Amino acid sequence: PGCEEVQQQIAHASHLVQLSLSYSGELEYEAVTCDLSTRLNMPGLPIVVADPERVDQIFEITTAYITEQSGGCTITADVSARGLCIIFASERTQWRSALGSQDPGLLLVQQISIQSGGTMAFDANTISVTLPWPTLQTGGSVGALKPMVYLASSSERDVPLSLKRYGIVDLVFPMEMKEGQLAALGRYVLAWDGGRDAPDLTLLVHQMSRHPVLSQAPMLCIGVEEGHRSLFAALTAAKSAALSDQTLLLVGDVDDAIAAELGMAHHTQRVKADEAVAFCKQRPVHLIISSITDPAFCRALRAVSRSVIVLLADRWQRQEVEQLGTIAFLIIAHTHMAENRLFLVRLARLLSKEATLPPLTAILAKRTVAYFDEHAHKPISRWQVAEAAHVSEDYLSRVFHKEMGLSPWEYLSCHRIALASELLLQGSLSINEVASRTGFSDQAYFCRVFRKIKGFAPSKLTGGP
Repeated sequence: PGCEEVQQQIAHASHLVQLSLSYSGELEYEAVTCDLSTRLNMPGLPIVVADPERVDQIFEITTAYITEQSGGCTITADVSARGLCIIFASERTQWRSALGSQDPGLLLVQQISIQSGGTMAFDANTISVTLPWPTLQTGGSVGALKPMVYLASSSERDVPLSLKRYGIVDLVFPMEMKEGQLAALGRYVLAWDGGRDAPDLTLLVHQMSRHPVLSQAPMLCIGVEEGHRSLFAALTAAKSAALSDQTLLLVGDVDDAIAAELGMAHHTQRVKADEAVAFCKQRPVHLIISSITDPAFCRALRAVSRSVIVLLADRWQRQEVEQLGTIAFLIIAHTHMAENRLFLVRLARLLSKEATLPPLTAILAKRTVAYFDEHAHKPISRWQVAEAAHVSEDYLSRVFHKEMGLSPWEYLSCHRIALASELLLQGSLSINEVASRTGFSDQAYFCRVFRKIKGFAPSKLTGGP
């Protein structure tokens, strides 16, 4: 036999061996982020997560088969909500691709497609392979057709043209959503521009990776580096490098989860109160979060570090707040705010130096936090809060939002729901009683606010339906 025939026989035998391995689950497969733009001569394609060598096999085997059987093959691609569809078409319109459905090479292509979470189809004179859009942690799988939305940062007002070309016209602002609203995004294919660089987006990626619904949502992404083991790794790689010279210092009993939420799990140091001052003398620190609220301790920290200090406590008293108000670059908040996304965005921006604090941060904001501790158990109006601070509602709202990252009224609702959650878990009060003890005028309104913030009904904490 001629050289070409020998090569065909070798390829046929290789396909049979690899096909057998694929059926037994032993075919080697190492998925990484892949950009097929060059391969398909279509710049700006969204990335997939697949084994590059296996993807090359899909191209080589399918192209060779169609060329051999029908004389020529053209390759195009289509981007849809289901994934990246690679279409191999015979130049002969009368040729029928289904005739090759039992060819060992094409069966191998089918197995690789399945292992990639995708599909393979024979239709008229074409063979198409659809590779799915990845989730943050996996390669994804081709599923039902879903609508697509663009995850925008707070500063964006339109979908990028590079994504509009794929029919994506709607955008959402996840950083402005309450926790309970995020799960609804699982109904969509989430479009993402990896070329953006903003602290709130980095924070969002970390939060999505731990969200039970969003971590499994398909993501159509452009501007993402190749060669990473997961989409999450690709989206956070550049940000992690940028954070490599930054340190988050946790003092006292601050929950480690806040470091993970800020994307700083690998750039965090934890120290005891008596170690904090010495640590700050020896190493630069970019943000200090402490459960130790003693004013003398905070003054000692401030003497050796100009970094922003964030104090978290379950309760705040006015006298304590007045003393802390004289210390520069210091924010106070309730412990439960470590779970509030808007507050975390504020911390992320401070950590990245994208935002700053004036030397003596707003004493009005601190006094308002203490006021909420004193009065959250009863109905209070906006004018009462502003009157207690001796300023207008508008001025208080602007100052508080600049300091905390959310309005005083949003903060109050979160604080009340945190207090309500504690009472509900005790199990001795009805939902109506809990509502009245946390400043809500009626149970229906309380339940709406609770669900909006928590994402579930208050009855879940009482064992009810």
